[in-house]
Amino acid sequence: MTYYRIICVFLIGLFIACNSKQEQKKPEKELASIDVPKVVTADIEAGIEANIAAKVEEGEGYFILDSLKLQLVRVHTEYLSNLGPRRHFACVDLADISGDIFS
Repeated sequence: MTYYRIICVFLIGLFIACNSKQEQKKPEKELASIDVPKVVTADIEAGIEANIAAKVEEGEGYFILDSLKLQLVRVHTEYLSNLGPRRHFACVDLADISGDIFS
């Protein structure tokens, strides 16, 4: 009877250990199955320009930031970076209607 209990406890422990390993592996498989598009700097530049163009259209010809009315001068393509899935960085130059340039 004692051996039966030891075997049962061992099998239950083994079952729990096997199930916990399977649960840990599921997130890795789910992450691998997520379709993240490959992005190049030209895509980032186009996305930034499109975003600014949409804001300019909303602002009646200007990119409005607080009380500034800005227009896109340039996207610095040399500083475009892909920071990770769906996360990007870029520097831009924007000019105020008074002629001040913000980088």
